Parts: sequence; C-alpha cells; structure tokens
Amino acid sequence: MAKFHVAQNNFNGGVFGRLLLDRYDLPTYENAIKSGKNAFPLTEGPLFKRPGSIFVADVLNNAKARLMSFRFSKDVKYLLEFTPNKIRFFKNRKYLDYSIDTTFTEEMYEDIYTAQLSDLLLMVSTQIYPQQLKRTNDTSWKLKDIEFYDGPYMDTNTTDTELYCSGKNGEVNLNSTTDLFSADDVGRHWRLRSGEGWSWGVCTKYVNARQIKITVKEGEMPVSPYQTKLWKKGVFSKTQNRPSTICLYANRLWLGGFKENPALVVASKTGDFFNFAPADIGTTAIAENNAVSINLSASGVSDIQFIAGSDKGLDIGTSGGIWIVGASGGFVDQSSFAALKNSQGAAGVKPIVTGPSVVYVQRSGKKLMDIQYSFTEDGYNAPELSLFNRDYMKNGIKYIEYQQDPISCIWCLDNQGKIFTLNYDKNQSVYAWIEQDFGDEVESFTVIPSIDGSSEDIWLSVKRIINGEAKRYIEYVPSWEEMFYTDRNKLVYCDCAIIQNYPDGANELTGLERIDGREVSVLGNGNYLGSYVVSDGKITLADGVIVSDVVVGIIETFEMSTIDKNYGFTNGTTLHRKKSVSGIKIGLLDSLGGEYNIDGGDKYYPILFFNSSVNLDTNVPLFTGVKDIDLRTLCDEHGTIYIRQTQGLPFCLTSVTFDLENS
Repeated sequence: MAKFHVAQNNFNGGVFGRLLLDRYDLPTYENAIKSGKNAFPLTEGPLFKRPGSIFVADVLNNAKARLMSFRFSKDVKYLLEFTPNKIRFFKNRKYLDYSIDTTFTEEMYEDIYTAQLSDLLLMVSTQIYPQQLKRTNDTSWKLKDIEFYDGPYMDTNTTDTELYCSGKNGEVNLNSTTDLFSADDVGRHWRLRSGEGWSWGVCTKYVNARQIKITVKEGEMPVSPYQTKLWKKGVFSKTQNRPSTICLYANRLWLGGFKENPALVVASKTGDFFNFAPADIGTTAIAENNAVSINLSASGVSDIQFIAGSDKGLDIGTSGGIWIVGASGGFVDQSSFAALKNSQGAAGVKPIVTGPSVVYVQRSGKKLMDIQYSFTEDGYNAPELSLFNRDYMKNGIKYIEYQQDPISCIWCLDNQGKIFTLNYDKNQSVYAWIEQDFGDEVESFTVIPSIDGSSEDIWLSVKRIINGEAKRYIEYVPSWEEMFYTDRNKLVYCDCAIIQNYPDGANELTGLERIDGREVSVLGNGNYLGSYVVSDGKITLADGVIVSDVVVGIIETFEMSTIDKNYGFTNGTTLHRKKSVSGIKIGLLDSLGGEYNIDGGDKYYPILFFNSSVNLDTNVPLFTGVKDIDLRTLCDEHGTIYIRQTQGLPFCLTSVTFDLENS
C-alpha cells in the first residue's frame, strides 16, 4: 500500500453541488467541501462559523414584512420595515419608535423596486403610482407621489387624430376628433404642438372617449379652429401602465418595465431627475440634455425586467437578454442606442452592481449570472455564478443583496425562505457557496452598514414557530470580523439571540418569551453552559451556577464534511478507491466546542479541549492549534470527516490533514 499525508488548508471552494462531486479535474475541487452550512468560506481559506442573529423587535402586528435599507451618509443609515399601511424606522440597531402611514398592501410592497436620490427613496411598481419617501431627520419622513414635470411621453402621434382645447391656459377641456380617451387617463400628461412650440398639461377628469379635462402647466394650448395632429401621450397615468423598474445613471433618472410598452426605456433631463421634457416649451429644437426615450428592437422577447448602471453603461435586463446603452464619458443623449449583448434573459429581481459587473437572476429564477465586459474578447459574456451549486437554486431566487464588507458576499433568498451565500471575489477566483440556516423561514432581508461603518449587518425578517404559532421577528447578523474581535462575554453564535445582564448575578434567566418552547444555547459569562428548553419564558440553570452576562438563542449548527480525496498515484486516480485512514488532524483558530464522526452516521464524538492546568473558575481559553482526532482505522472510498458544532461559541476550521493508505 502507498501511504499519503493529505492536507486541505483552504475551504474557499465552498460547498460543491451534487453534480460536481466527482469533478476532481476542476481547479477549485481541492478547496471545496462536500456539505456545509452556517459558515463563511473566507477568501483567505478558513471556514469560519457564522455569527448568530440578534433579536431587535417584533414585526408590527405580526404581519409579513418587507425590509429595505436607506443610506443617507456614512453615519446615517436606516432599516425600513414595510407592513400593511405602515413603515417603521430603525437606526443603530434599534427601533426609533417612529412610523408613518401608507396605503401599501402586502402585495404592493412585495413588488416595490427602489432607487435612492440623496434624501429621497424612489419607489416604483406596477401596482402603485411612483412614490418618493423623503427624510428630513430621524423622526420626520414624508411619503407622496412623485411630481413628474412634462412627461415622460410616447412617440409623437402619426395617426389622423387631431386634438384641440377649449382654452389656452388653466383648467380646460381637451378634445379629440376620434375615440381616444379612457377613465385611466387621469394623471396622464399630454403634450400638444402650439404654433412654433409646445404646451403641456395633466388630465384631472375623464368626461368621455372624446373629451377629458386637463390643467395646463406650461405654454398655450391650441384652441379651435386650430387643431393639431402633433401631440404626445404620456406613458403612464395614476392607474395605468406604471413603471416597474427604476435607476439613476449618467445623471438621469431612468424608468422602464411598462406593461403596455414593454420594450420602452425613458430617461429624464440631465441633472433634473423628474423633468422628462423631450424639448423645451416654446421651441421644437431638441437639446442634448433633454429627455431620452429608447425602444429596444429585437425579434425575441424584450420586456424589461431591470435597469442597472455599471461602469460600462446602462444594463437593461429583459426576458430575452441583456441590452447595453453605451455611455461616452458617462454621458447619454438622444443619439444613444441600446444593443443586445447577451441572450441570457433576466427575471424581475433587482440586480447587484459591482463595478463593471452586474449580477442578476436568469429568466428561470434558478441561475445567478454575471454580465461583464471581456477585454480579451472585446465583448460581453455572462458566466453562471450558480454553476458550482445548482442544488441551492432549485426553489428559485426571490431577492439578492450584496455585502461588501468584511468579505465580498452575495446573499440570496429563495422562494422557500432559505438563505444561501456566495463568497464572490473574482480577483482571487473565489466563488464559494454555502447555506445559512436560521432555523425558520426568512421572509425578507437587506444589508445595512454597521454602526461604525466598518462592516455591514444583515437584517432579517424571520417567521419563527414559537409554541406552535408563527411569530415574526426583526433580527440582524453582525459581521464575522465583529464577532472575531468582540468581548468574550458578548459572543453571539446562536440565532434570535437575547442578550441580558444581571448586575447581581442570576440562576434563573427570564424574559425569554420570544423563544419559548425552543431548544436554546446558553452562554454565561463567556462560558457555554449547555442547551436548555425555554419554558414559560425562563430557564433555570444548574444548581450553584450564577451568571451576570448572558446570551441565549436558538441553537445554530455549524456543519461541514470534506470532499472525497483524490491524489494522483502511479497507477491512476485514488478517487473511489478504498483508502485506509489511520490518522486525522484538524487545525483550529480561536475555537471551542465541536464534535466529529468519520462515517456520516448519527453518532458524533466530542473534540476535547479540557486542560487540567486551567483554573476551573475561569473561562476555558479559545484554542488555536492542531487537534488529533481519535479514531479507529477507517477503510472506505471517501476518506471523509464530518464536523459540527452546536455550542454558542466561535469555531474556525483552518485545515484538515489525513494519514491515508490507498488499497
């Protein structure tokens, strides 16, 4: 038998999907793991247990919530909680005890697509007229309709229909020579040629198919007997054909996703974000800073799903492919046009922009794509980021968000309430997938910078089952770096964690009603005290155990198993050939707890950390070094170790080494 000393000291290949488990020819195979959850495969190589989630508040009225972020500045950032008819506001990881009323139903806010313009959050949806949420200070916010100026409009009329008004200014009747109008025209803009220029107004009332009332906003309307065929109809009204996507790019506001004009994209005047005038009033000349209208033309499907501005131009995702509107020096004008660059159609999920790349969900909802410019090919391609683990995509992706710090990480929420993350670092060729299991169904999430801005928190709305009933909570997950450097007494490695302090010490822990009936991990004064079941909102610790700083939360299980070992041998591959494992060592960094097995069964054995030289009145120190795994000789085709950790303590795996003999 040939003897091998095999080491894996890098886990940034992440969890490989089942279709790839025999693909030892892939460059990242040796860095991958067969299974895993509740960890981050760091770019540097270690597999670091995910910090737990910390309870902040009950969702208002226990309703299904939508969470959104609002980042005004480095030091001013908010979480917005949308529930039926309400928006609540959170700052610095606390509820501000402030809310505003809305008319949004659950169906409406689930569909909202946003863009932020300074202190305004702009919101569009097919179900609402475009809205703006304006911030004045922490407890002063106002929600209202966006007041668009002069447009946007469809193309100039080419039919024989003529329009004229009952007066030049003010409240007038707008008349048509054919059946043109409908009750859905209220709120729609109309633009008419008048002499050597134009005039425009807004419909305030529907009268009949040939007459509406409008308020003239600018210019002088043509009055009978002067009638004009040169008129423009507004793209949308209060109730009809509203945009579903929005974007700020090239100093313009872009709108798209119109149901009746699925291939149309419109942009505001340069630097005047709500002004969609195609030409100035009083002239027919079109300036380069006037509004822009682009129609995508293709033989395939081109209904618009998203608009996103990247370093290379405006990316327009349609169900038929990705279009790019090129920008010269970041400038777009009426001569700009869209070109189809990729035929991988998009789903209606807001994409992620990371410099020159736009990460989006493919049309089926089951692939994550990365549209990017290739200098070597002088063109665009869209590699599939989900290729390394298609298993995670089976339920379809509902939302994606990007966490920039402390690692470049894409968070994905599927349609069953499961979270999957991708450590995404193209410069280091790292594409590491793993599941983040929060023990219950995640209904919404978003990313917000931490209090000091050094990292980013993940905020969650979780539907938890508490004593047989669904309870919805707002929770946040701090960064792994924050937990890595935090005070031992305040480590959080359990979910829906409740952090308490008893100045005089306590044996009975109370105030735990929100996790009643659940099995929880208890950390007291930095020591793991075991798992308990909360009953009537409290826990009684073992006799004589008195603690002051306490962290209690639903058990979070770190899991991993190594991928099958394959190392070249003189007579071929070692994959699927029996291997005798005579020894295993694991490298750990600032870790405690954990257990293992080597057969994939239900019985696990503890990783021992006790040292008789340690004073029992102090914390067992976090361990950094190598642990020998006690095992009998194993002989199978895999040579795999399974490791898990359920204690509310840190765990960071840096390496696994095997002493193998090939049979």
